[in-house]
Amino acid sequence: MNIRLITGLILLLPVLAAVFFGPIIAPYALDYTESVRYESTDEGTILISPPSPPSSDYIFGTNKGGKDMLTLILYGAKWTVGTTMILAFLKVFLGGIIGLAGVFSRYKSNFRIPSGPLNALPQTVFLYFILAIISINFPFNEMILIIIFGIVVLIFGTPSIASSIENSALDISNTEFFAAAKISGASRLYLIIHHILPFLKEKLLVLLISEMI
Repeated sequence: MNIRLITGLILLLPVLAAVFFGPIIAPYALDYTESVRYESTDEGTILISPPSPPSSDYIFGTNKGGKDMLTLILYGAKWTVGTTMILAFLKVFLGGIIGLAGVFSRYKSNFRIPSGPLNALPQTVFLYFILAIISINFPFNEMILIIIFGIVVLIFGTPSIASSIENSALDISNTEFFAAAKISGASRLYLIIHHILPFLKEKLLVLLISEMI
């Protein structure tokens, strides 16, 4: 039993529920806005206007426009998760190609990230500063910014996945059955499909779910 895989699937279920049932379970309609109002308190009558802090009416509060934050999150979940799933698939797919190419290459893959303290920093740190600089200095629309975000995520996320897959594939390539198949004249494509990928399926699935989370 793969505990990491099961844990990842469990954590993914609420996210998928928000994607498919977000608009249904959202507490307010998407066009709902909190109105400016007066309320009586022990200190007298006060003006209540957005943004509002978290409360029983607005679990995550409201933004400056009076929109309920939980409602916005649930309605936008399909776009957020959809983008995340696409990027996760692309990172694993590209990382797999690069990693497997490194196994059969005369030279080691040049896409490895050297191990060290730098790898421990989350990608979000790099993404935040890069996208902040881009969004402030260049007036791009939302779609262009999403594309730039995806490119930056792929640049920073793919190399570590490629290195991980390459290391696992190298371990497989050192086995006797792999050497026997190679000596027998099996092509690279045959070796990848029949002797490497069957042993990497679980790892690829774990990487995919991990990248989604």
